[in-house]
Amino acid sequence: GGCAAAVTTPFDVVKTRLQTQGVNSATRYATTAVVPLMRRIAAEEGWRALMAGWGPRVLFNVPSGAICWATYETVKTALGGTPGGSGGHH
Repeated sequence: GGCAAAVTTPFDVVKTRLQTQGVNSATRYATTAVVPLMRRIAAEEGWRALMAGWGPRVLFNVPSGAICWATYETVKTALGGTPGGSGGHH
């Protein structure tokens, strides 16, 4: 989950900018196309702006993924699946 969170951060930045356009700043976008918006953000603010918030996203997603998988494995075992195995299906 942590790697995926880091890789998808630029898309999250674009999504957040579109959702908050005109609210947190006067910036309005003429398009909702992802690639042109990434280029505009990079041109106006630098490529680093597309990675804004990657640290908190990764720090949130790593433990979240671990909790999810631990819960899944615990429930699977409690319901009769084999721990660490394929659940007994062949």
